[in-house]
Amino acid sequence: MSSEQEKLKQQTKQQLDRLLKQLQDVEDCKEELDSEEEYLEIKKETLSQLEEFQKTLEHLNKSLKIDEIRSYQLAIKAACSEAFKTPQVIKLFAEKDVNQIKIKLEQLEVEKTHIGQEIYNFKKSELLSALRKLNPSMLSEDDLRFLNQNMTNQMKGLFDNSSTTTTNNTNNNNDDFDSSINVQQSVHHLLQKKK
Repeated sequence: MSSEQEKLKQQTKQQLDRLLKQLQDVEDCKEELDSEEEYLEIKKETLSQLEEFQKTLEHLNKSLKIDEIRSYQLAIKAACSEAFKTPQVIKLFAEKDVNQIKIKLEQLEVEKTHIGQEIYNFKKSELLSALRKLNPSMLSEDDLRFLNQNMTNQMKGLFDNSSTTTTNNTNNNNDDFDSSINVQQSVHHLLQKKK
């Protein structure tokens, strides 16, 4: 990989990290916002930025064929379809970090008695779905049975069609990065104003 491709890969990862942190900030500040409507509006704007970023990645991937960009695209697809709702899981999925996903599963088992069954089922399904997509051989028969019983339609959709939609995107990549950063700053400002 050329140094230019390596730099682009690093910038792409940084932008994805920023957007996922923004998504996490929105979730963390949900209770501090004035209304559910305001929360949904800010979240929708963040998801819109992720979709815009995905279009940029599709354009980049057409010309560069960098494996990490493909995994970022799939992670963004999971976030935008709300197959994965937890920003940390989305990040681990994008980074293909199966070891951390396994650790999160172990931590979830410890927390099981402290959270409701519905939350436990969703979080476990989310983590197992990520593992299934990244390395299906890591799942036991019990894991697969659990997934079949608890996987959401959005998660199922992630497996039914793993290809991303190709679109023509002729925007300047730097403009996309800049606009995403500007929107991120606007959302951060809105969240700070509420504190």
